[in-house]
Amino acid sequence: MFDFHCHILPNVDDGSQSLEETIEMINFLKENNFSGVIATPHANSLYFPKREILNEIKENILKHIDFNIIIGYEVRVDAIENYDPRIFVIEGTNFILLEFDFYKKPSDIIEPFIKVMKYGLKPIFAHPERYPYLTFNEIKKIKDSNVLIQINAKSLNGFYGIEVMRKAQKLYEICDLVGSDAHSIEDYRNLKNLSFYNNKDFSKLINNFRI
Repeated sequence: MFDFHCHILPNVDDGSQSLEETIEMINFLKENNFSGVIATPHANSLYFPKREILNEIKENILKHIDFNIIIGYEVRVDAIENYDPRIFVIEGTNFILLEFDFYKKPSDIIEPFIKVMKYGLKPIFAHPERYPYLTFNEIKKIKDSNVLIQINAKSLNGFYGIEVMRKAQKLYEICDLVGSDAHSIEDYRNLKNLSFYNNKDFSKLINNFRI
């Protein structure tokens, strides 16, 4: 079982702030029977950590603790306006994790997904339950456009409030992935129910969408 969508790499974004915290987060995953993690630091049009740097950070982590860490990004859609989206794929796959502005609805929300598909990539929509301007039916329409849906375990646990939780619970039936979106060890400790990952984790997905 993998935790998908996690800000576990130290000192690259608003996630883990130290190697020690990263090791704590990995130990939590190990204790809860996770075999790996997809690390997805933020990327936007103004800044993203280069993959070479992320690989160096990964190698340093592995000197201290053994764990399967796969490098990817959580990509704000403005980044793919300025950069080739293929540089943001999840390591060893053609998956790309995309997010939007939380408060400003894009004029054409499908367009970024279509754009990355033209590069031969498989888009994953990050935490659509958190966007107040999107209804369940609109998200279902996006999924029907050949986009994979990832919801946050924190949403299912009520972290973002009752409305987000209700939408997430409804989306759980149709989603492809559950991820923590953990930014700290406290985020992991606040996950009261990890059964949401059953049959909704990355190891299952990768077997269904081999490249």
